[in-house]
Amino acid sequence: MAPGSLGGFGLLILFSLAMLVSGVYQLKQISSSTAWIMQAPLQKDRLAADWHGALVAGVQSSMAVAMSDDPALAKLFEAENVAASKESTKRQDAFASLISTPEEKALFDKLGEFRQLYLDKRNAITAAKKAGNMEQAKQLFENEFMSASRGYLACSGQLILATALDCK
Repeated sequence: MAPGSLGGFGLLILFSLAMLVSGVYQLKQISSSTAWIMQAPLQKDRLAADWHGALVAGVQSSMAVAMSDDPALAKLFEAENVAASKESTKRQDAFASLISTPEEKALFDKLGEFRQLYLDKRNAITAAKKAGNMEQAKQLFENEFMSASRGYLACSGQLILATALDCK
């Protein structure tokens, strides 16, 4: 082989190595950018799903309290309801910090309205049960609580769908 072609071949290998290093660096940058971009949508999706799961459990326990003839059941679930409300507030605050679009904000605000209505109805049932007003508690359950909880669950489901679509 001619000495000039050996130098040219070495130069070609050197340029190939430089392009390889540059390509690996670019892939690493793209990977970290993708992870950063997806972090907020995935976090919102998890928060919404956790919030909905806690809500389903809360609705079920509130239904048990409302339908039971035992006034002690309301007292039993009272501490759990307080803890669940605090946990939901934490999730709500965490989710609020991640809102990025006007549509998300509108849905979140609507969910907050449903949450307050649900809590008001749940607390009214618990108060009636503790006071021994079983008939009033059943009336509140049938006439107000069920529609409030359905609205809250439906809106929470919409939030899950919206956040899931952000992750795709």
